[in-house]
Amino acid sequence: MFLDFYGQNIFRVFQDPNGGIVRDPQAKPEAQILVAQPRRDVSMTVSGNVISTKDGRLTLTVSSGDGAITVKAKNGNKLGG
Repeated sequence: MFLDFYGQNIFRVFQDPNGGIVRDPQAKPEAQILVAQPRRDVSMTVSGNVISTKDGRLTLTVSSGDGAITVKAKNGNKLGG
């Protein structure tokens, strides 16, 4: 699994179950947000089996044990399903 970060609260999760290499994002029609804003470096912290990163708007955590991804808003509310 690979995470790309493009800006505050803009990220892409890449995983190829067939073991393919990481590729540039493709969208039809082309996703201008990915073209106009190249990948950005982020700092990550590791605590036990949890890897996390945060920006001004969200916190993203990944469990290295099961690959579970959690995204929370700055106020701590869980986002997504």
